[in-house]
Amino acid sequence: MRKTGWMLAATLPMAFAACGVEGSGNGGKATGQLSADATSITTGRHCESSAMLNALLAAGYGFTEAEIIGYGAAPSFVYEAGKFPFIGGRSSDMREVFFATTGIKWQSRKPGPRGDMWKEVYEVLGRGLPVMLRVDMRYLPYRYNGKFGPAYMSFGWHWITLFRVDREAGLAYVTDTEYEGLQFIRLRDLEKARSSTTKNWPPAREFAWVERAATPWKADRDAMARRSIRVAAGNLQGSDFESMSAGLPELERLPSRLAGLDHEVPFFLLSPALAYMSNSIERNGTGGAAFRTLYAEWLELEASRLSDPALAAGVSAAAVAARKAEAAWHVLASRFLDASISVKAMKDKAARSKLLGSCAEAAIPLIEAERELVNALSAVNLDPPRDPVQQDGASSR
Repeated sequence: MRKTGWMLAATLPMAFAACGVEGSGNGGKATGQLSADATSITTGRHCESSAMLNALLAAGYGFTEAEIIGYGAAPSFVYEAGKFPFIGGRSSDMREVFFATTGIKWQSRKPGPRGDMWKEVYEVLGRGLPVMLRVDMRYLPYRYNGKFGPAYMSFGWHWITLFRVDREAGLAYVTDTEYEGLQFIRLRDLEKARSSTTKNWPPAREFAWVERAATPWKADRDAMARRSIRVAAGNLQGSDFESMSAGLPELERLPSRLAGLDHEVPFFLLSPALAYMSNSIERNGTGGAAFRTLYAEWLELEASRLSDPALAAGVSAAAVAARKAEAAWHVLASRFLDASISVKAMKDKAARSKLLGSCAEAAIPLIEAERELVNALSAVNLDPPRDPVQQDGASSR
């Protein structure tokens, strides 16, 4: 979804005004304006990783979005039943794993219900650092032609990055996934987005930021790859997502859930529910194929630059398995989309059951592909090579 023409016209004078302060890092406290360097902002494919990416770039770190997904050990699987069943393809702690793996300093806060939700955000922005904000995407008017989105778009695990605030005008400027440049939003709307009480993972006023490095950051690719792959294999084998079971054990239950979907979803919602599940795999900020595309990209890149040949070979094999899983996710998403169209004309329950059975069948090859991915990740040699001067436990003198 893009801004309409009138929104673009309204934005232009504000954007030109912003150009005069972006990158100064002085906070603009005298004029009621706070800003961080927005000269390196870029678009992304997933909300949280792209929010992290823009925060990292502004703090002086050079990463790609695929590296955030990879070092964050993102791949997982979660299914939330309901009238619009939710399919999730990533872990709940990708951000925490990424920063623990890279050693980059960051901070995260969740102000209490009676706490000031802006004080520390403004303090961080006043130091010239952008702030990642968790929001309910329904209340971001630039996504919905200047209005709030419909109720079914309420989703409180959406991340944007705040780069500028004009408190006198009551406006904020943020980056958001696929949108180019800074998007403006009224501060009162942003506050509503941050404090939403949606049942779909309420944002809880959460915010975070990346500190500038005190000394130049150096990447130990081998060590980071070993740690993140170990975590990813564990996530896929079985983990927890916000008190929900996640990983391969949950994916193995998917065919039976799909076969009985019409018991859970009323007929009049079956078509949009199937389309929503397809979009949850391909288009709703996953980077494609439930994060497997981005993860495969990272594995392929990482294999080419690791110093340990055995580690590189294992990562390369895992990349092949990730591409197979990616293809299987594409097939399932396509089947959901086709079914969402076909089911509209199906008044007969038996015909609908047969259609949902075909969706269940499409999930079986996916389960096999994900098992292969788990096996490939588990087979990666995660032990660092022995020091050549160390022989059979004896130290050289």
